[in-house]
Amino acid sequence: MLAAESLHLFRGLPEARFVSAFLDPAGYADVRASARAAERVSQAIEGAASERAHDLREPPRRHRTRRRGRGARTGTRGLLRVVCVIDRALMPMVFATVPVSNEENGMNVSTPRQRPWALVLAGGDGRRLQALTQKIAGAPIPKQYCRITGDRSLLEATLERIRPLVPRERTLVVVNRSHLALAQPQLLNVPPGNVIVQPCNRDTGPGIVFGLLSLTARRPRAPVIVFPSDHYVDDGATFLEHVERATLLVDRFPTKIALLGIRPTHAEPAFGYIEPGGPLVVPGLESPPVYQVAAFSEKPSIELAKRLQRMGALWNSFVMVFQPSRLLTLLQQRRRADVEKLRGVIRSGGTYEEVPCWNFSADFLTQIAHYLLVVPVDGVQWSDWGTPEAVERTLEALRRQQGSGHGAES
Repeated sequence: MLAAESLHLFRGLPEARFVSAFLDPAGYADVRASARAAERVSQAIEGAASERAHDLREPPRRHRTRRRGRGARTGTRGLLRVVCVIDRALMPMVFATVPVSNEENGMNVSTPRQRPWALVLAGGDGRRLQALTQKIAGAPIPKQYCRITGDRSLLEATLERIRPLVPRERTLVVVNRSHLALAQPQLLNVPPGNVIVQPCNRDTGPGIVFGLLSLTARRPRAPVIVFPSDHYVDDGATFLEHVERATLLVDRFPTKIALLGIRPTHAEPAFGYIEPGGPLVVPGLESPPVYQVAAFSEKPSIELAKRLQRMGALWNSFVMVFQPSRLLTLLQQRRRADVEKLRGVIRSGGTYEEVPCWNFSADFLTQIAHYLLVVPVDGVQWSDWGTPEAVERTLEALRRQQGSGHGAES
């Protein structure tokens, strides 16, 4: 950061200008330590060019916050307004990752400057597909470790698919201790410290919280993307474009959780359904449209699934993007006992088997629909391969594609 005595170096530069920003000490540790230095710069401005500083200290109108009583009201606590003079070439060092909040809609006008983190879920037991994996692998192994098509398992295909967006050092994989012999040979390119071993599978709720607590200990300052490791995707590049779009949305709306929604091909009562609400108008991200979520239904009856499909509801892909601190706050508000139980087990080495089982979609997402956004996924064939029938539908589609000369990936 610039010290006050360095201010004179920038006075005569044509690229120098005044910058007004909001620094959030709670959310951005890399700039928190710089607040005092920035204050010294502001003081130097007042002493060296008080009239000019007075004219420019007010932030641009779109960044202003209304004042109520004592202090300005903003969408985030502990915000400190700082005004300083800085060379444009040095601006990314200070302001690249700082959001500016709009209290009317919780929107940030900045764009992400840091690559996201990934939390890959590979702790499922895959019991419904054990008969199939027994035929393929010679043992009833979980489907994410099985090479159902091609020479890569579903886990290996997932890691390869997300690599252009998320570097390996930012990729955490949650596995079960009983699966380590299967997982380790497939995770050779993942740093050993990024393999999070849970003692046993307690469903998706504890699995995500277990990984989230491990991840937040690293103090990430970028969005986190959850990827199931046992889904089929035929076009990884196009799928990743939708993921990146969801990441941009969460960077603009850090209080929201963005889900990727799949357009149903049939009524499927085993899936979750996302009912889109009104479209969300986001400058720079107007097309294709993004929607707020009106309701979330997990594993509806076949009759309701048919009705939801006719209404335009989308399947929940379980690929979601969020700010880790925000998701942890929502979880503590609605599942505090479960979060604290897991936190205690991690700290004390308690019995993981005593952690209650709960489902992240049915027991949590259904309760926070008003905090959700949905990004419809087009141009991609997707399946969660949860049943032999789902796998057969995909394989039949692959046979048709191969017959017409088109390839596919898992």
